[in-house]
Amino acid sequence: MKTVFLFLSLAFLFWVDIFSQPHNHSLIEDQYRKRYEQLDTTVYYNTILRIGRYFSGELSTVAIGVSRNVEGIKTLFFLDSLMYFHKNGHLKFIQASDSIGTPTFTRMYDKNGNLTNECKFTYTGPIPYQPTKKTSNEALECYGKKYKNGNLISEGRTVGGKKEGLHITYDKNGKEKSRIVYANGKAVK
Repeated sequence: MKTVFLFLSLAFLFWVDIFSQPHNHSLIEDQYRKRYEQLDTTVYYNTILRIGRYFSGELSTVAIGVSRNVEGIKTLFFLDSLMYFHKNGHLKFIQASDSIGTPTFTRMYDKNGNLTNECKFTYTGPIPYQPTKKTSNEALECYGKKYKNGNLISEGRTVGGKKEGLHITYDKNGKEKSRIVYANGKAVK
């Protein structure tokens, strides 16, 4: 079930990423409203459909918040994804979550719709995931911020809030500037 839900969430995110121009906000809003109306209230409770707008009326935020008991612990999380938009309509930020609220990845975009940062989140700790507690089982693999020309600035992995493994930085032309290996947040030779 978790795999099927994750696949559907990723398929939804692929659908969202297809747009390189300002997003069709009414279509996105309709998708979230339909998803919200179809929530299984025997599984999720304290549900909320969050649709935020700028003073101009443009969509600023869209998300579905839910509560769920996972192994006897009440969890609060965003279902599917949380999305923020720039005032010009381009996607600014998206964070996807699986069916029990564990984040799976985050993507950030500049005002022109160009991907600037992408992180893959992996978690092997106790269920449910507790976003307010850093654990050694939490890993964030960031592919780094990007220059305006699309080249990476840096890439590396963070585990439990500390740099881990190889971290590489690049110049604007994509040429490697440095390679530093970290263990438990400290550079090693």
